[in-house]
Amino acid sequence: MGSIAPSTQVGKYRVVSLLGAGGMGEVYRVEEIGTGRMWALKTLPRAKEGSELWRRFMNEGRIHSGVEHPEIATFREMFLFGDQPCIVMEYVDGETIEERLARIGRFAPAEAARVLIAVGEVLTYLHSIGVTHRGLKSSNIKINSAGQVKLLDLGIARVEGSQRLTRVGAVMGTPGTQAPELLEGWPAGMRTEIWGLGVLAYEMVTGTMPFQGATEEALYQAVRSEDPRPPSQLNSTVSPEFEKVLLRCLEKNPAKRYASSGEMNAALRKILGTGEAAVEPSGRC
Repeated sequence: MGSIAPSTQVGKYRVVSLLGAGGMGEVYRVEEIGTGRMWALKTLPRAKEGSELWRRFMNEGRIHSGVEHPEIATFREMFLFGDQPCIVMEYVDGETIEERLARIGRFAPAEAARVLIAVGEVLTYLHSIGVTHRGLKSSNIKINSAGQVKLLDLGIARVEGSQRLTRVGAVMGTPGTQAPELLEGWPAGMRTEIWGLGVLAYEMVTGTMPFQGATEEALYQAVRSEDPRPPSQLNSTVSPEFEKVLLRCLEKNPAKRYASSGEMNAALRKILGTGEAAVEPSGRC
C-alpha cells in the first residue's frame, strides 16, 4: 500500500496504481488529466526537507532532467505535492529484468548479451556527459512490450565534479551489486559500472547473484575476497567466450576489467556475430 491512494489528484495527474516502492521512494502509474496519457510518478514520502534522502532525490531529478537517450525513461517534470517532491517520467510498459527472471527464469546468453549491449550504450552516453550511474540492478532495467531495453532509475547517479552526497566510507547502492573498491571508499567510475554490468549479466544467465552472504557483512566479504562460481556450471548454454567476458567484468582488480562499456560491447558483438539476438518482448504491461 502506497502513501497516495488511487484516484488522488497529484498536480495535473490522477493516481492509477502503485507500481513499486523501495528505499528511494514510491513509483505510481498516473494519468494526465485532460490528455489521458499515462506517466510514471516517483515520490518521496516521509522524508524531511534537507535530509540526505531528500537531497539525493532532488539530485536524481536534476540529473534526469538533463539526459536524453532512447533507452532512458524520458523526464517530464518535477514539482512538490504538499511537502513531497515528485518526479514525473515516461511510463514504460512491460516488466523489469528482476520480474522477468521471477516469471520465466534465466535468459538465453545471446539475449542477455543484447540487453548488456543496450545498457552498455546507455552508460557510454551517461559518461560522455559526465554522469556516473552507480546503481545498476535488475529491478531498475525494464524490457517493454516491443523488446526495447529501458533504464528507469538514476537514483544514486552523480555528475562529475559535483558535491559528494554520501559521507566518506558509507556504501550506497544495493548490497551485492557494488564493486569491491567501492566498499573500500574509492570513487565510482566506468570500471565500477563494468562490475555492475557483470553482476547483471551473471544474474540474467544463472538466475542467481554471483556473491552470497547470510548477513550484509558476509556478503561484502564475499565480494571482496571470493571468486564467483563459473556461470557455465549453473547454465550449460553459457559459452566459454561469453563466460570469459562476464568474468572479466567481475575481476576484483579494476585494471583487469574492461576499460569502458564500449570495449565490453565490442567483445559481446564479436560473440554474437553479424546479427544481434533479439530480446523477447515482455508478456506483461
